[in-house]
Amino acid sequence: MLRKNIVIGVSMLMLFMGVHPANAAILHSIQKGESLYRIAVNNGTTVNQLKQANGITGNVIYPGGKLAIPSSKVSYNNNENYNNHEIDLLARLVTAEAGGEPFKGKVAVASVIINRQTDTKFPETITGNIFKPHQFESVSNGLIWKQPTEDSYKAAKAALKGWDPTYGAKYFFNPAKINGPSWVWSRKIVERIGNHVFGV
Repeated sequence: MLRKNIVIGVSMLMLFMGVHPANAAILHSIQKGESLYRIAVNNGTTVNQLKQANGITGNVIYPGGKLAIPSSKVSYNNNENYNNHEIDLLARLVTAEAGGEPFKGKVAVASVIINRQTDTKFPETITGNIFKPHQFESVSNGLIWKQPTEDSYKAAKAALKGWDPTYGAKYFFNPAKINGPSWVWSRKIVERIGNHVFGV
């Protein structure tokens, strides 16, 4: 118990006295069963960055404590840099648009957003593409703000690291939700995963 109080006390003292780096802008409340690795993955950072931001040398954390989450950008295999906000937003879109899809289908939806960044017809950022008007139903109906699932975070990060099950698709839709003629059928279909069709 003494060790637990010391660890939490030191962490809280460092946080509120400004010892942590200026770029650690988010405070995370440690939940039962969480580990440094899980917290790092879910927040788009690494265990080492998490330790450095909080002055931690070991791997032991306790429920009820607070951790500063580094907000520095994370570099992925495609040499693009994405910050925690963009990763979180991408995971939210995956949860809202592909929550009931298999993991591969979740990665595919995230890949569509990433693929659009290289097309001059679309914005150059994740945020710009997600909030481009009339693109995603989940943005219009507010489901984009639903808490992302852990699988959605993993899918978003898998896509950011280069896995694209759609082989370059820039559109996706669920045929069961299309009533009557629609422009979406004019796209060249390149893949079908779960309930979604992916096109270019």
